[in-house]
Amino acid sequence: MAPSKKKTDRLDDYLVLNTFFNKLFGMESFDNFQKLLKNVEDGFDDEGRSYVFNTLHSQTGIDPQLKSKLEEYDSNIKGYIDRINSKKDTHIRLKYFQYLAVLLTEIYLDRYFEDPIKLMNELTPDSEERQSLKEKNDKFNPIFIPGDLKKLAFWMATGSGKTFLVHINYLQFMHYNKGPHEIELDNILLITPSESLSNQHLNEMQQSSIPCELFQSNNLGYWSGHAGQNVVKVIDIHKLTDEKKGQGVTMDIESFGRKNLIFVDEGHKGSGGKKWTYFREELAKEGFALEYSATFGQAVAAAGGKDALAALLSKYGKSIIFDYSYRYFYNDGYGKEYSILNLKDAKYSDHVKHIVMLANLLTLYEQKIVFDEHANEIESYNIEDPLWIFVGSKVQGKQNQSDILEVVKFFDLALKNEENWTVGSIEKILTGNSGLKDKNTGRDLFLPTYPEQ
Repeated sequence: MAPSKKKTDRLDDYLVLNTFFNKLFGMESFDNFQKLLKNVEDGFDDEGRSYVFNTLHSQTGIDPQLKSKLEEYDSNIKGYIDRINSKKDTHIRLKYFQYLAVLLTEIYLDRYFEDPIKLMNELTPDSEERQSLKEKNDKFNPIFIPGDLKKLAFWMATGSGKTFLVHINYLQFMHYNKGPHEIELDNILLITPSESLSNQHLNEMQQSSIPCELFQSNNLGYWSGHAGQNVVKVIDIHKLTDEKKGQGVTMDIESFGRKNLIFVDEGHKGSGGKKWTYFREELAKEGFALEYSATFGQAVAAAGGKDALAALLSKYGKSIIFDYSYRYFYNDGYGKEYSILNLKDAKYSDHVKHIVMLANLLTLYEQKIVFDEHANEIESYNIEDPLWIFVGSKVQGKQNQSDILEVVKFFDLALKNEENWTVGSIEKILTGNSGLKDKNTGRDLFLPTYPEQ
C-alpha cells in the first residue's frame, strides 16, 4: 500500500485570534456571518444605526458584554465614516464585510487599551483547543504573550477595500490610544511595497481627510507639515535600512525609534525577505502594527521547513483578526469569471490571434452598451465603466516586436477595415462561423448555442 500523503498545513486552520472574535458573536466562521449579512442593506437608518448593527444586535448567541457595547461601537464607526466622507465627492458606504473588519478592530482596540493582560488571557485557547492545534502541528504555539497583542492583520482579497480600512483603522487607533496603556508614539508610518504605491496611498488618504505626507528624512519625529496632528508618513520599504551610509533617500530604522504605529501594505511581498520583516518588527517593537494582505495563505504555504512554517502559522494565526480571503470574496459574487478556449488547431497564428482579439473587442463593446443604457441600475452595484486589460509577457521578443506593438497592430487592422476584414469577421463570429474549432467537439467556439463553462 502506498504511504498516505501528509496533509499540508493551511493557515485557515490556525486562525486562533479570528476564531475568538467569531465566537463572541456566536459564529463558528465567516461562513455564518456571510449567510446572515450578505443581503443586509449597506449604510445607516434614519436613527443613525447601521443595518448591520440592527441585524447583529438581534442575534441570540452574542456575548452579553459585547452586546451591551455594540451600539457604542456602531456610533463610533458612523463617526469615522462621516470624517472620511467629509471632503469626498463620492461618499463611501461600507459593505457588510468591511463593516465587520472595522467592528472587530473596534472591539479589539477597546479591550486592548482597557486591560491588555486580561485580553491576553481571554485570547489564549482552552486546553482542548490547544491540544487540537498541537495535533495538527506540534510546533505551533497557540499561547499568547504580550508581544503578540501589538499586531493585527487583515486577510482580505484584492479589491475588497483594504485601502479604506487603513484609513478607518487609523481613526480607530487615535480614538482608543489613551489612558494608562497609551502608547506615546514616535511616528506613524504607512509602509508600502513601492514608491508608486506610496503616492497612490498618499492621494487616497488626503481625499479621506487623513493628515499625511510622503516620508522625508527632515520630517522624522520632530517636524512635519501637519504640526500638532498625528500625521501619517508614507514610505516604501526600500527606503528603510539598518546600515545607513552617507547621503541618500534611505533611512536607518534606529532613527524612527521603536514606539511607532505602522500600517503595512502587502509587507511579505518582494525580495527583501527576512530583513524587511526584521525592519517592521523593530519599528513596532514598543508600538503597534497593522498589516494588510490578500496573500497571507500563499506566504505561509511557501515557507521553507517545518520550523519556518510553524513560526508563520503562529505569527499570522495569532494576529489575523479578520479573514475575508478570496473564497469568501468569490462567494459574495466579486470573484473573476473566465473561460479558456481550447483550439483544435494548436498553432496560434496571427489570423487566430486577431479573431480572438476581435471577439474580445465585441465583448467590451457589448458591456459598454449595457453600462451606458442601464446606468441607474448599475450604480447601485458600484460597477465601474468596463475596462479591457491586455496582459503581456515580453517587452522585446523575436524580430524586436513587443506585446504592446502586437496590440497596436491589431487596432490598426480593426479600425482600417481593409477589404472589409473587420465587418466580415464580426459577422462570422456572431453567426458561429469564425473558423476556430473546439479541440474536443470540433464545434465553432463562437456558435450562439455553444455552452459557456
